[in-house]
Amino acid sequence: MEKAITRITKNLGCLLNKRLKVIYIGDNISDFLAAIDSVDVELSILCVKEDGTYATYLQKDAAEINSSKIKDETEKSNLLDFSGTKAKVHADRNKSLKKIHSEDPEVVNFGKLDEILLNFDEFSEVDLIKINSFEKKVLEGSSLTISKNLPYIFINAKSLESEENDYIPKDITNYLLSLGYDQFIVYDNVGLIRDILHSPEEQEFIKLFSKVDFNQFDILALSPKHKSINLQCIANELLEYSKILHERLCSIESGEITKKTLNHEVESRITELCEKTSNEFLKHLDSLTKKIIQLEKDLFTKDSLIDSLHKEIEKKNKDILEITSALESTKNEIQKKEREHKIELDFLRNEIQKIYNSKTWRYREKILNLRKTVLKSLLLLKRTSKKVKSYLKKGLKDNFKVFFLKQTSKPKIVYIDHGYHKNTNSNKFLQDFLSEYFEITYILDHSWEGKAYPDLTFVDKSYYAVIFFQSPPPDDVDKNLKCKNKIFIPMFDGYGSMDDNFWYKFRNYKIVNFSKTLHKRVSDLGLDSIYVQYFPKPGEFAKGEENTVFFWQRHSNININTVIEILKKNKGIKIHIHKKTDPNHSFVEPTPDQISEYQITMSDWFEKKEDVLKIISSKQIYIAPRDSEGIGLSFLEAMSMGKVVIACDKPTMNEYIKHGETGFLFNLHNLSNSDIVLTNLEQIQRNTYNYITKGHEEWLMNRKKIVEHINY
Repeated sequence: MEKAITRITKNLGCLLNKRLKVIYIGDNISDFLAAIDSVDVELSILCVKEDGTYATYLQKDAAEINSSKIKDETEKSNLLDFSGTKAKVHADRNKSLKKIHSEDPEVVNFGKLDEILLNFDEFSEVDLIKINSFEKKVLEGSSLTISKNLPYIFINAKSLESEENDYIPKDITNYLLSLGYDQFIVYDNVGLIRDILHSPEEQEFIKLFSKVDFNQFDILALSPKHKSINLQCIANELLEYSKILHERLCSIESGEITKKTLNHEVESRITELCEKTSNEFLKHLDSLTKKIIQLEKDLFTKDSLIDSLHKEIEKKNKDILEITSALESTKNEIQKKEREHKIELDFLRNEIQKIYNSKTWRYREKILNLRKTVLKSLLLLKRTSKKVKSYLKKGLKDNFKVFFLKQTSKPKIVYIDHGYHKNTNSNKFLQDFLSEYFEITYILDHSWEGKAYPDLTFVDKSYYAVIFFQSPPPDDVDKNLKCKNKIFIPMFDGYGSMDDNFWYKFRNYKIVNFSKTLHKRVSDLGLDSIYVQYFPKPGEFAKGEENTVFFWQRHSNININTVIEILKKNKGIKIHIHKKTDPNHSFVEPTPDQISEYQITMSDWFEKKEDVLKIISSKQIYIAPRDSEGIGLSFLEAMSMGKVVIACDKPTMNEYIKHGETGFLFNLHNLSNSDIVLTNLEQIQRNTYNYITKGHEEWLMNRKKIVEHINY
């Protein structure tokens, strides 16, 4: 029985030219191992047996094959098991058994071959499966392995006369046909070829199974993925079959006529099998020839395309050479020009140095310095003259007021303000002050909402000045403005990050800054800027409830999560949130846990400012709502009530707050290192209130600089 599988194993090993991966399932494993011991082919074999007691005999038989090379290793793995017991052998074709394992017969069933192979990575790709029992069950349990690898399958079959009533041969062949197997070699029980079937119908198998004169036979299903090798395999089997028959014929001791008759029958049988194979080979050869012709046509087309591409590449290479040559020529020309330019530049430098070293130039420098001194003196004289005239007109009644007289008919000015300030009234203090000296026309700019910038064509020379509060005009409006006394009041939060090019167009403006940082920035650029720090009038000192916080969320980036992060080291904090956000910002809702832990209350927009100030006065701590400010009226009003203000460490907040003395500062971009411990709060409140009180007095003294700046 093992002669055919041994011959096939050798045949496939030579044809596939590789180390064969073989799975052997069923009885006679030791016979198979003994038989292939003489086969000079590299093999890896996984043997699976349903009878656990068989492994002991298998180990003994295998030891007799080559006892010096046996390796006995125990390994727990899932094995094919149909009877409730299990054992397995994993053999390597280096003439030694690699793994043998047997367990208690009471072990439970482990199931399908597809599941077993999950434990054997080496056999994820298999070339040959030998099934010696339970063929249909094994095939159905190997569907994934067979579909993936399409291996050669050698099956021990039984005739229709077999006593095993549950065994139906056509079920096996139909199953193989459904998987794409269409070439089969049928062997008798002594390993001789009985038939070769090509794309057989079911009836051919039934006819074959019904006419056999023995109980057992073998079927080799040839791999669908090795069509060319299959024909060679059949041819090799026929040669072996012919040799075996002739050897047996020669061993028969009978008369000459009988031998001739038998010889004729043998030749006829071999010729019949060869014709079957030849016809199939011719069909395959015809198919291959057509494919080769098509490939030659495709190859010719691709060769033509390659030739065309080569020509195109040669043309491109010529173009590249020409361009490279032109670039090299240009490079040489540039280098030549650079040398000439360097010579000219050195000459000019020498000439300039001569001028600098001359007496004439030194005299010029002295004259220019003298001119600057005279001009400065004249300007000072002019300003002094204006002040003297102003004092004289007033009769020296109020020398400490601003020099510009409060005339019966006040000079007209235009005041353009950002449209959002209509809601906040954040610069009303400035408007009220200027209205003492000027007749003001107020205009709101809503261009930030996508609307047009206000029409200023009505502004003629009768207007004394035009003030732009955080709303500078577009270039075309600025160019056509007839009034040339232009004042720009920028806010740090809107213009603190602008580059030099932006500020260049304000070289003919007078600038009033409420931020010291921004004032320094524009003054360093040579712009005409003054700095005045605003302080609101202090209200009544209000200590507020201990550890209570007022937080107005105006921007998305400073929200309840920010507040909790910077206050996380403090216990017993209660928070009130004012929910009115600035345009283009969204409110961040506190979580239920946060509301519970910090006893959070919330409010919306108030119609009267007094209502929101009343809530602020009841709290001890105020969180500045934005990461930077223009002036910062909201947190300044809180400071004027003596609140502990916690703010981002940026202008203008850090221009008013000294950390730990008049409030606390934090780094918005590094909150983990900005957590604040609230200590000594009452002293900080008192420091803050006194600081605002003194600052307001300074503001009343210094605000006249704004009018002076407008007038000069």
